[in-house]
Amino acid sequence: MFNDHGKVERKTWYNGKTSQVVPYGYDLNVKVKRLQEDAVIPEYATVGSAGFDLVATDTVIIEPGETKMIPTGLAFEIPNGYEMQIRMRSGIAKITRLRMPNGIGTIDSDYRGEIKIQLENIAMGYEQVVQKGDRIAQAVIAPVIRANIEETEELMETARGSGGFGSTGVDVSTEKRPVYLTEEQWGSVHAAVAKEMSRTQYKPGGSEWYWQLSSITSPLCRAAGYAEVDEGIEP
Repeated sequence: MFNDHGKVERKTWYNGKTSQVVPYGYDLNVKVKRLQEDAVIPEYATVGSAGFDLVATDTVIIEPGETKMIPTGLAFEIPNGYEMQIRMRSGIAKITRLRMPNGIGTIDSDYRGEIKIQLENIAMGYEQVVQKGDRIAQAVIAPVIRANIEETEELMETARGSGGFGSTGVDVSTEKRPVYLTEEQWGSVHAAVAKEMSRTQYKPGGSEWYWQLSSITSPLCRAAGYAEVDEGIEP
């Protein structure tokens, strides 16, 4: 809409069902269906929000190293030519050890099932609890470009060619420096390892037991960001 001076008016629109404010109106209509009575219909938090939050409809306990699907009780009808991207909320990533193992999830326009969020507990030695009503992820509606895939015998040459990982330079240090676990940190690792070791048939102290111990402990420590473990410490 133009004013008398030929400029676009800055007009604010209000959603008829909720109090959310949307500048210039909506760009797209997206239908959403409640699959559970207490499911929360999403809305944009601010006028500049690119995405909207998705809320858990159940309380879910996630053990260390475990991945669970968190229900939202919602199904969407995404218009053709668009997708709904499911992204990690920065607040969850900062204050918890929960992560989305598939990075950014994609909801295709022809999917009509319930939206569930994959969350993995990467903490060592303690569970993480997602409470009913928690905002567990954010969703962004984005346009999709569909490509016509053509098989060919030759590809256009470029200066870069087949140069891949790190071929344009690496600006960060890749040096691994020994970082040893403190007594408290080792306690966390020990708790997780002890739980796994209890499932093996090897007796404590034998060569097979120590091999099994190493195979479990090393990945746990690497996942926590430690380049090395002081092998002089035993559980």
